[in-house]
Amino acid sequence: MKVCAIQRRRKTTLFGLIAFICILFLYLGERDSYYFFIWKTIGKKQWRPQNVVPYGRDDFPVKIPARKGLLELSEPEAEELYYSYIQTIQVLCQRIVRVGSIFDGGKELCIDEPYKPRRPCLVYSFGINWNWDFDQDMVTLFGCEVFAFDPSMANETDFFKKEPNITFHKIGLWDRHAVDEKGWHLMTLKQIRKKLGHENRVIDVMKIDIDWSEWTALPEVITSGELGTVKQMLIEFHSVENKETLNVFRMLYDAGFRIFMKERNLLGCLYKVPWSMRERPHCIEISFIHI
Repeated sequence: MKVCAIQRRRKTTLFGLIAFICILFLYLGERDSYYFFIWKTIGKKQWRPQNVVPYGRDDFPVKIPARKGLLELSEPEAEELYYSYIQTIQVLCQRIVRVGSIFDGGKELCIDEPYKPRRPCLVYSFGINWNWDFDQDMVTLFGCEVFAFDPSMANETDFFKKEPNITFHKIGLWDRHAVDEKGWHLMTLKQIRKKLGHENRVIDVMKIDIDWSEWTALPEVITSGELGTVKQMLIEFHSVENKETLNVFRMLYDAGFRIFMKERNLLGCLYKVPWSMRERPHCIEISFIHI
């Protein structure tokens, strides 16, 4: 009887392990990028690049018309174009690595030359929400100097005593200099770079994860000309599939930014579009290189 009980427990454990692995692969299969895992060992992080193959729609590349053409689109047409565009890979990056968590908060980085960050690389990280995995990995893996920004957080003095290469500013990215109703200090990218003395420095990587505020901040970021010295942008877009958001993607394309990776964030980020009632991903991770 005791032997049978042990065997049953072993079978239960084995089935549970198999089920967990299957669920994990199903989850990762839903994410539209090619992953590698950053395995964290004692005092050491290891990574290896992974080759990817470009893919897209049959009518690749999907193009967004100029503003006049956008105004002529109906809401369903704008919705279809939005989701077609963000699922189109526009340029091949041969080596992509995952930086930060393999789940929410991590980003995909192109390490092809000349995009691979090298010392003294500079990283701007907008939107932290107490998750420092991305920022710490950029320091550990590439030796970069990271400037992190989040107006919703208090200064973590003790944390930064241990992380000399990460500097935190309680500032948010916006389209103007302002203090909002929450008391958050907001600035444009140009103002932030001037404040930090980075006007003439190349920003190797700029991460933006600021919960819908990207739609307000990005038009000013693009038209200011500050993206001319930004090599990569890793942005989580929160879907508002209308003509104005399509125009932001058109502006990014015209500024020389091409999509090399796209990934659906499925953690509570599905919703039904009001006019089509189609279930769509609400949060899309998109990585760009500046060609």
